[in-house]
Amino acid sequence: MFNKETLLNLILLIIFCFCCVCVVWIIKNVKSDKNTPFDVYRIEGSGIHVEKNMEKCEYRTPLELYKDLDDEFHFTLDVAATKENAKCKTFFTKNENGLLQPWKGCVWMNPPYGREVKHWVAKAFRSRNVCDVIVGLLPASTGTQWFHSYIYRKAAVRFLKGRLSFKGDREQTGQAPFNSMVVIWRPWYYKSHHQLNMFTGGTRGKYR
Repeated sequence: MFNKETLLNLILLIIFCFCCVCVVWIIKNVKSDKNTPFDVYRIEGSGIHVEKNMEKCEYRTPLELYKDLDDEFHFTLDVAATKENAKCKTFFTKNENGLLQPWKGCVWMNPPYGREVKHWVAKAFRSRNVCDVIVGLLPASTGTQWFHSYIYRKAAVRFLKGRLSFKGDREQTGQAPFNSMVVIWRPWYYKSHHQLNMFTGGTRGKYR
């Protein structure tokens, strides 16, 4: 039989061992997180803006993906770009703020991700009737309010297979920590087979 003092020491030892295991687990997971390609990320302009260990670099939209879509839609306006990564001759920078500008023509949209994305999706939805087409590269966040309010049954969606790889301004590559989709808004909603079957799988080429 254990006396009270021995039992108390045993309980304290068990608690100590449990705390040690927790500390080791936390340290292990923190280390593995530092090895991921994107520690802190957001999308800015036509590429992902990444902060890794407080070091900034620009990750551009994969050229092959954009070219594939441009061949299909012939874009004339990039509504969220920088001078370095603009995909069209006509574009809006952060200072010009594409959310405040009128959109027209064939629009390419790779907006800032994070909390801002809902404003860009709403702008795209509300501008669809004055544009020929609006195509957006977005995170495949199908459970969000903005997806159900402005995309679901209101636009065509192409989910991309796998996760996109982006090339940075220093020629380094990194894989996005999320799945992506291409959303297509048009000035009319037609009830054809393709529109009703809105989840169409991907773009042409390697992204289908």
